[in-house]
Amino acid sequence: MLQSLSKSQITLTDLLGYVVGGQGGFEGYRNALLASSNQVALIQHLNTMWNVPRGNTVLRDWISPLALTLVCDTVQTEMEDAKSHLHMTSKDAGADFVSSWDIASIMEPVSKGVTPTWSKILEAATESKALQNSLRSNKSRNRVTVRGTYEYFNLHANLCTLFRDATL
Repeated sequence: MLQSLSKSQITLTDLLGYVVGGQGGFEGYRNALLASSNQVALIQHLNTMWNVPRGNTVLRDWISPLALTLVCDTVQTEMEDAKSHLHMTSKDAGADFVSSWDIASIMEPVSKGVTPTWSKILEAATESKALQNSLRSNKSRNRVTVRGTYEYFNLHANLCTLFRDATL
């Protein structure tokens, strides 16, 4: 088969292009290649290519801008979804609330359930890979510092919203 391709002066890349593009009567092959029943095998081939240094370079060059767009779109959606969970009016912030509120009880469900991608990015941006890969608990000094900083900015944003709402 490879000899036939060589004699026809068709490279494997050309053949793959024909199949994926569905050109020249290759639509059936494209449908088979991209069928859900073939998904595991296709992912295994991509993983194999990822694990080959030159293949990894090619895949990274291809996926990086697409991945960035996907992550940005996901984070934007998460932030829009989080607004309803974090919105408060001055009526919501009475004396009882101010004296007993707990940022962790407010942010933890949002962080885990509404903004998991953003939370993972924040964690990656604020902790070293060595720390992320270690078996340290969630109570590491760095994470506490980061969480405190994160909580401060969220508190600041909520207070700004409260004061803005109170002046309207």
